[in-house]
Amino acid sequence: MKMKIIYIVNTRIPTRKAHGFQITKTCEVLARSGVDVELWIPYRKNEIKETAFEYYGLEENFNIIEIPCFDVVRFSKHIGSIVFYLQTLLFSFYLLMRKVDKNTTIITRDLFTVFLFRLRGKSVVYNAHNWSYLKGLFSKLISKNTPIICNSKGTQDALFNAGFKKTTVIHNGVDVEDFDDFDKSIREKLTTDDKKNIAMYVGHLYKWKGIDVVVESARILKNNTDILFVIVGGNEEDIEIYKEKIKDLKNILFIGHVSKKEISSYMSSANVLLLPNTKDSEESVLYTSPIKMFEYMASGVPVIASDLPSIREVLNKDNAILIRTDDPKDMTDAILSTLVNKEVAILKAEQARKDVLGYTWNKYGEKILNFLE
Repeated sequence: MKMKIIYIVNTRIPTRKAHGFQITKTCEVLARSGVDVELWIPYRKNEIKETAFEYYGLEENFNIIEIPCFDVVRFSKHIGSIVFYLQTLLFSFYLLMRKVDKNTTIITRDLFTVFLFRLRGKSVVYNAHNWSYLKGLFSKLISKNTPIICNSKGTQDALFNAGFKKTTVIHNGVDVEDFDDFDKSIREKLTTDDKKNIAMYVGHLYKWKGIDVVVESARILKNNTDILFVIVGGNEEDIEIYKEKIKDLKNILFIGHVSKKEISSYMSSANVLLLPNTKDSEESVLYTSPIKMFEYMASGVPVIASDLPSIREVLNKDNAILIRTDDPKDMTDAILSTLVNKEVAILKAEQARKDVLGYTWNKYGEKILNFLE
């Protein structure tokens, strides 16, 4: 009998946030392995009009089922954070009415979904991507024998210390082939100066991701006309805030959101890629497994990254340039050193490209299926 997996998430799909891609990509690679996969999501009003398959560039090899559910999230401006609890209760109510076959395995990122379906005697696997925000509820909602897929060793260690033993670590991944043939015209959009070096950050402009370190590094190098800092990503509101902060700088360019299909071309157009996570967040220090880290590695471009336990699970002195966290001067020195000592930097980038072959999305799917056996 063909294996069936239902991935259930209480979130808007598609979304510009990384978790949307990670969830749908998981479904794609599991379906690619011959599994019958469905993704269950609540009905939510969405400003993105493309399908998830179109938006993320995925194979249409699994089914996305929208669960009829009153969309209360759109009223969040009026009734505040309580709206998310209401959304969870409504989504859970509608899930109770859905039939799930006996031999189906459910995977979810949602604590209440685990609780709900284990009460119904279903096979449920929790996909844990953090620990810091789960500490209070976790033990109360999930039994200690729940199978848990952890995104990092840091997450697994925290769960193990809390008494959860049935865990495995499966880091995020990348489709390496996406970087084999990229659009070289992207670089011309960023600069027409062939001699200009591009130091690029890709991702949201959250403080814990280290965007302020990038901005301060650009400020240190404001008189260096050979280096252009390029920021790819972020929502319009955050971009405007940062544009106001850097209005006196001419060496930093905010691109805004780009499609998933274009990410590899942007990364490949850089001379150095920046991963400056801060130490101000437990998620940053211990639990994160950034998808962009694996994409950086696949690009063949030297990577400068914060020296944090979460990052060192994958990056090291042989495949990246590790720097002190929250230190713009150290980042600046690393950028300059990387651009001067190009042979050493290229060797590290080549090693990263080799190492990331162990973290492909296909391998990610295989590891999940091995864990479920």
